[in-house]
Amino acid sequence: MSTDKAKDAPTLRCWHIYSDSDGVSHFRQTDLPFKARAVPGMDDPPAILPLDSQPGVAFVRLAPGQVEDWHPAPRSVFLIVIQGGSRVTVGDGTVKEFGPGEVVFMDDTTGKGHITEPVGNVAHVALIVPADSLMK
Repeated sequence: MSTDKAKDAPTLRCWHIYSDSDGVSHFRQTDLPFKARAVPGMDDPPAILPLDSQPGVAFVRLAPGQVEDWHPAPRSVFLIVIQGGSRVTVGDGTVKEFGPGEVVFMDDTTGKGHITEPVGNVAHVALIVPADSLMK
């Protein structure tokens, strides 16, 4: 993950396996750029890295100190924590922390929603994958 300095756009560093013109596979590191995501009422919104593979699949990033205030999930999604941790507060006052490898099914698409904030001094990065509601 790149630096959190304001002048540097945050990126997600990943390994890219690709084939050259002779069909030989190689590794290279690449940095994928995050972009600011508009969130009503937030002056400092989380950053998002949409993936072209499927509509709505994206990485989301909250820098240390950023707080995503009360908001419902935009649609039912699985959130898989990749880096850092987050503290999530739901409407009934319950607070839970999630770390790398944990999966959260976010289905609170109506009402007040939840608050998300990073824990510690590392950016919280998660993969979001749209899904049908589990409550059918």
